[in-house]
Amino acid sequence: MPSLSKLFEKHIFRTLSEFLDTNSYLSPNQFGFRKNRSTIDALLQIQKIICDARHKSLYVCVIAIDFKKAFDIICRKTLLRKLASFGLSPQSINLIKSYLTNRKQFVSLNGKKSTLLSLDIGVIQGSVIGPLLFSMFINDITQIGLNCETILYADDTTFIFSHKNLAELEKVVNENMIILTEWLLENKLVVNYKKSHFMIIGSKNSCNFKVSINNNSVIKTSQVKILGVIFDDLLKFDSHINAQALKASKF
Repeated sequence: MPSLSKLFEKHIFRTLSEFLDTNSYLSPNQFGFRKNRSTIDALLQIQKIICDARHKSLYVCVIAIDFKKAFDIICRKTLLRKLASFGLSPQSINLIKSYLTNRKQFVSLNGKKSTLLSLDIGVIQGSVIGPLLFSMFINDITQIGLNCETILYADDTTFIFSHKNLAELEKVVNENMIILTEWLLENKLVVNYKKSHFMIIGSKNSCNFKVSINNNSVIKTSQVKILGVIFDDLLKFDSHINAQALKASKF
């Protein structure tokens, strides 16, 4: 983009962010690309929720969901409809619609370029405003009636369930995954099952615990990586410390 366009885009981002914050339109559990919020805040919130549940002797199920090509497959009609639900004026929506319209893509290989192809889905990766638009698109996932804590950081989504009974916890989780499936289908988002995981904290006898989304099994592990930090089912963070130590030793 030309320099003037980049400045205009930053102005839109700042104005839109202030509008959302002033009116508290975004979920307090959405930490991505917001003023005075960071991955550290999201991670501390996740740790607090887990620790509070464990102090009450509850079993905890942590599900880390990865959306496949999330930024690239956003339905723009749905996005514009959701922007209207935030109270944006028709002029503002038309401005963002114009910003997204007439985008082209091509492949460059060995100095040769393919023909141009129009893009009618997705928000613009690498742009200033793209991640904020995605945050607005996904924001209502916290309002669909899931019986859990939902922590969002752009397309990184973590669900935390807790219950005093392990069998009942499994039932609650999978009932909620049915609700999530309906939301995914409605918003045309796809889960990357190879990169989505869940773990159980507080029980050594959870080998038969199953979680499925849209009839697809989610991988059960003893540790889940969330926003670059490895949470283990004992909350000791040994795996994360060892990984960081190994990375540091290479330097």
